[in-house]
Amino acid sequence: MPDNPSKGKVFIGSDKVCDRRKLDAQRIASYFTANNYDVVTNPTKATIIIIFTCGVSNEVAEISTNYVKQFMKYRGELIVAGCLPETDKQALDNIFKGRKFSAKEMDKIDTFFPENTIKYNQIQDTNRPWVNIDETKMSDAFKSIITRTTIGKKIYIHFLDHVYKGLLGKNYLIATQFMSILFDRYCLIRISQGCSNTCAYCAAKKAIGSHKSKPLDECIQEFTNGLENGYKNFILTGDDTGAYGIDNGSSFPELLDKLTRIDGSYTITIHALNPNWVVKYLVELEPIIGRGKIKIISIPVQSGSDRVLKMMHRYSSSEKMREALVKIKQAYPKLALDTHIIVGFPGETVDEFKASLELVKDIGFDFGSLIPLSIRPDTEIEHCTTRISDDEIMERVKIGRDYLRTKGYITHYSLMGGIVFSKKN
Repeated sequence: MPDNPSKGKVFIGSDKVCDRRKLDAQRIASYFTANNYDVVTNPTKATIIIIFTCGVSNEVAEISTNYVKQFMKYRGELIVAGCLPETDKQALDNIFKGRKFSAKEMDKIDTFFPENTIKYNQIQDTNRPWVNIDETKMSDAFKSIITRTTIGKKIYIHFLDHVYKGLLGKNYLIATQFMSILFDRYCLIRISQGCSNTCAYCAAKKAIGSHKSKPLDECIQEFTNGLENGYKNFILTGDDTGAYGIDNGSSFPELLDKLTRIDGSYTITIHALNPNWVVKYLVELEPIIGRGKIKIISIPVQSGSDRVLKMMHRYSSSEKMREALVKIKQAYPKLALDTHIIVGFPGETVDEFKASLELVKDIGFDFGSLIPLSIRPDTEIEHCTTRISDDEIMERVKIGRDYLRTKGYITHYSLMGGIVFSKKN
């Protein structure tokens, strides 16, 4: 008889959530493994099912709600995690009466399993996102079989790599970073959690909480560990990466300076760098970017209209954004910039939307998304009287698509009803 019999079987689902929630899912998997549970890939065999959800938009929240319903049919106890327990609390409570916890309260899992001797905060943050595999789906069952060995995983990743490169062209640079199975090419470093902003349209902050930086020495150690383990591509991720250091005596430029001075052949991608930090730190960032280690930065400008930006509670000088982002591209001409533009914020005029398109063109973004506004529960704009109709929003999306095509971009419709765009090869 084994000395440490399994306490149970746990299935963890993280389909269609962001990289931060996939990191949470991986850490939860490590938590249960450390406490002598078996983590399984078939929910029908699980005694505990934990699924991570997203509430960034109405469309994605509906997908997550259906995801909850899908797993309610299984015998194992269902626990809902991620953003939905806060962003769509009432809607979730209407269909699900079980236990739940949000992204800002991950350690609540200890109260659900008080018998576990190793606590959640004793589990180190991970650099690998959870790869969601549900063997009740034929495609996932195939993926599970072929990736059980190192050589099988390498062959599968190489195959997907080739397919997506052929389909997406230059889009491949960004897109593959959001495909879990290809994350074996990337080492993620979560430099912070939570957000310092109070955007009028955002429901996510209720779920992720206020900004908290990871200690500088931990970020550097994770980076050097990644290099020692053979990684060449690193992603710095967080909900508000530029706010790094505002709470621990460091700063975002200090972190980048220390990382890019480390010897080695590697690339760095930065996620969720809000434009106010680029403007604030421009003088420090230019020489750091000029070293050529940072290859891709995602900078969500959201609008090219100062009036709309003020209503959003975003950084509101489009001209300073334009100047700063052009300068960092000049510091390293091979740098690729990604962005988001929100379409149809309440009160936005057609001309103000066109100003957003002009901003994309003037800065020369390499990739981006036009995202139709979702008015989310309990946000500042939930009860506004200047809403723009869905039909008008989609008409603007078409205007944006046509405009971007004339400026040399390839466009595709996206999950959230907008479009993604990228410069032609």
